[in-house]
Formats: sequence, structure tokens, C-alpha cells
Amino acid sequence: MDAFKKVFSYAFKHKKFLIIAIILVGIETSFELFIPYLMSLLIDEGVKKNNINLIYILGIAIVGCALISLVTGLLYARYSSLAASNFGREIRLAQFKKIEAYSFSNIDKFETSSLVTRVINDSALMQNTLTSVIRPMCRSPIMLILGIVLSFSINWELAIVFIVITPILALIMFFILKAVSPLFVGLQKALDSLNLVIQESLIAIRIIKAFVRQPYEEERFAKVNENYTRIVNKTFRIVNLLNPLSQLCLYIGTIVIMVVGGNLLLQGRILEGSLTGVFSYVMQTFNSIIMVANICISIARSLASCYRVSQVLNEEPSIVNGEDATSIVKKGDIEFKDVSFKYFKDAENYVLENISFKIEAGDILGIVGSTGSGKSSLVELILRLYDVDKGQVLIDNEDVKKYNLENLREDIGIVLQKNSLFSGSLVDNLKWGNLNADEKEIDWAIKLACVDEFIDRLPNGLNSEMGVNGANVSGGQKQRICIARALLKHPKVLILDDATSALDTATERKLMNNLASIKNMTIIIISQRILTLSKANKVLVLDNGKVSGFNTPSELLKSNSIYQDYYNLQTKGDKDNG
Repeated sequence: MDAFKKVFSYAFKHKKFLIIAIILVGIETSFELFIPYLMSLLIDEGVKKNNINLIYILGIAIVGCALISLVTGLLYARYSSLAASNFGREIRLAQFKKIEAYSFSNIDKFETSSLVTRVINDSALMQNTLTSVIRPMCRSPIMLILGIVLSFSINWELAIVFIVITPILALIMFFILKAVSPLFVGLQKALDSLNLVIQESLIAIRIIKAFVRQPYEEERFAKVNENYTRIVNKTFRIVNLLNPLSQLCLYIGTIVIMVVGGNLLLQGRILEGSLTGVFSYVMQTFNSIIMVANICISIARSLASCYRVSQVLNEEPSIVNGEDATSIVKKGDIEFKDVSFKYFKDAENYVLENISFKIEAGDILGIVGSTGSGKSSLVELILRLYDVDKGQVLIDNEDVKKYNLENLREDIGIVLQKNSLFSGSLVDNLKWGNLNADEKEIDWAIKLACVDEFIDRLPNGLNSEMGVNGANVSGGQKQRICIARALLKHPKVLILDDATSALDTATERKLMNNLASIKNMTIIIISQRILTLSKANKVLVLDNGKVSGFNTPSELLKSNSIYQDYYNLQTKGDKDNG
């Protein structure tokens, strides 16, 4: 219930539309309910007594009630649609903002496909629920109360039959809802799994084709699809019991009303118009209750979505802004003081353990180590993509936890292992680094990053479309574009996390020389290539999350066995190729 309150509180940001819609439903239903009462009077007092004036008056009144119901019904459709669409917009926006504020540790708790399903599918489901729920949930109580009151005013004996049958229908609704509610949670989880397989297959389509794994992927999809189908069948097999059982109650109620009403009519204790009026109220009210039962199914399903959306909204970012909102990186000194880190609090081993080193502003630091030694994790701590568990990361002798996150990340440029480009032109992608970059700045960045070497081969130069995630450029070209994008930030610290792995030796050497020529910028380069680290003032050697060595390349070559192995293996390969 807390999840329901949390999520649907966003609907009340536009409560004026909701209030207007509810008032309009009340007016529509009230006037609609007076029609059977007027009809009974028209038959009993007008037609049977041949009162022409009364027939005209009641006829005009009935038409007037119908027109008012029609107009208010149309207006309700407009305002309920406005309320629901605004609610959908608000809940999608709230989730997206929350996800954008997440640290990596928060995102690690959710699968990407699950977040996509929650933002789009679950939000749409709740929006549709709000659209469909206002009318029947407002109409039914009014119809039930006014229907019973007006039925009693016509004939109390028939009204008692009405009151007896209604709880039976309510009990049927209750038991079906109780059985089906838990199944909707499983249904949404199965949908997550389905989305995950589709997403992974689309992202890795080139690899799938290259390895001829289509049959495997088809079988994998068939399994999750079959599981989803099974859960859907089980859920809606129970849901579909609602209509036939409700109709059964309706037919039984109709027969009882007709039998009792027929006997009263034969005994002269009720007139034809009164029987017609009560019968109309029974039909209207029962149909309204059946509609509410169907809506309750939608609500039960939306409760599962509510819970999932509330998980996104209630997840508090593990990394928050530092206390100094005005702090900026002035120079770029970086120091790690006895830092230890692990991704999960209950993990047995640290990813990084007792890391200590310091580099001065303007230095170039190389980081080398085997796969899984913690190189990427280390640089992510500088940006506070994750927070340390022990020790401190200092920039300009200030703990990074005290920095304003926006200022900290604005002053640090990073090119991660997995390079991402966005749909749009090349220049649009470059301006992610600096929206206000002029032509001169862009020209400076693309020359330093060696983007100018291939830009003329693109169909429209800087205005060439990049496609989804840079699908129409090579891996090496994408890396250079991402480096140029980072340079446009004019960062105090530039981090390259294996960002030149797809470049040939000549291009990489030229790129490293260009970067080394930039003054007043601290550069951190993660690479397995010793050549890439040739310009480094210091090299940090990591081994299973611990510091194996930290010194100049020449000193490490004399004293560090891991660095020696890398050097000997790579230089031997170069000599053999030569």
C-alpha cells in the first residue's frame, strides 16, 4: 500500500484534472440514474392514466437527463485523459531522473532490461489503469447507493432482492482478486527476462552472426518466451473466471427479480412502470459492479507495477553531493591513501586493497596489470562512480567526498573501456564534452585526438550521422572521437581506460605525443601496452588489487618482475616481427 501511495501521489500533481473528472462522473451518473425513475412515472402516471401533458413533461425531462449525461461523459473523457497522460509523464520523468542520479552501485542492483520495463511498460500500465479506473470507481458507489434508494422509493420488496444479490457478486470478486494478485508480480518478472534476452540479442547481433549462434539464441528466447506464455495463461485463466461468474450472478438476479416482480404485478402490488424502473436499476448497478471487478483486476496488475516502480523511486543514491558546493579541481594533484574497495558490502574479498600512491598536477600516470587486477575500479573511485570502503582519495589535498559531484566530474575527462556514441552527428557527439565549443576548439580537439586523419573519409565530415552507438565507424575511430570529446571539456584530469586498444602503433604513438604536449593537465593511462606508457612520469603496477610497484618506467624495468614480464614479452614480439 505504501508503494501505491508513493507512485500515485504523482497523479495529484495535476489534481485539478482528477477533481474535474470525478465531479463530471458524479453528474453524469446522477442524471443517468434518474432516467429509469422518470420512465417508471411516465409509464405508470402518464401512459396508463392517459396524461398527455405529463408524458410530454417527463419525455422532455428524460431527454434532458440523457443530454446532460452525454455532455458530462464527453467532458469526463477529456479531463480523465489529461489526468492520466500527465501522471504517466510525471512517473516516467521521476524514474528517469532517479536513475540518472544513481551511482554505479545502485545501477548494479537492477538489470538494464528491468529498468527499461519499469520506466516504459510499468508506467504505461499504471497510466492506463488510472484512465480506466476513475469512471467505474466513481460510478459504482453512486449507482449502488442511489440505485438502492430509488429502488426503495419505487418498491421496497424488489429492493430487498437487489440488496441480497449484491454481496454475493462482491464475494466472487474478492476471491478471484485474492488468487490473481500475486501472479501479476511473476508476470512482470517474466517480462523482464523476455526483454533481457531481446536486448542482449540485438546488442550482440554481430557476434551472434559471426559465431553462428542463431540457433542457440532462438532456443534461449523460446525458453523465456514459453515461460512468459505459461505465466500469462495461468494468470488469465483465473482472471477469465470473473466474467462468466459475474454474468451468472447477473442472470440469477434477473430471474429472481422477474419472478418476484411478476408475482407482485399479478397481485396488483406493483405497476408495470415500477417493475421496469427497479429492473433497470438492478441491470445498471450490476453491470457497473462487474465493470469494477474488471477494473480491480487491472488495479491488481498495476499494484505489481507500483511495487516495481516504487523500488526505483525509493532506491537512494549511494553517492551524494559533497558538503562544498563551490569546490572545483584547481590543479589536478591526485593521492590515494590506504584505499580499499569492494563492489558489494558482503563480498569476502576487496577488489582493491591498501592502495597508496601520489601524482603531481601535470604528471602522466600509467597503470598496468593483468585482467581483473582492479585498474578500471581504481580510476572510477577518482570520479566517485563508486565510493571507497576504507581510506581516502584526494584531489588537490581535498577528499573527493567533499566535492560537489557535478563540479568534480566536470573537471575530469574520462574515456572508459566501453566507448559510447549517441545517435546524431559527429559534431553533436563531440559537443557532449562542451556544448558551447566553437569551431576553433573542435578543430583543436580533433587534431590532438587524430580524428582529422579519417574525418575526410566520412560522407559529410563533422556532420556525418554516427548511427546507434557509432555503428558506422570503426572501433579505433570511435575511440579517437571519444578522446576528442573528453578533451573538449578542457579537464584538469584526463583518464584513458584502455582507450587506445583499437589503434595501430603509429596512430597511438602520435596520439600519446599530442596528449603529452598539453600543459597543466594530469593524465592517467590504463593500458596493457608498454609503448603506450612510454610518456608516463610514473607507472603503477597492480597485481590482484594490490600495488606491486610504483615508480618511473626505467626503475620498474630494473626492479619489478611483473613490469619486466610485460616489457620482455612485448619487445620480444616486436623484435620477432622485425
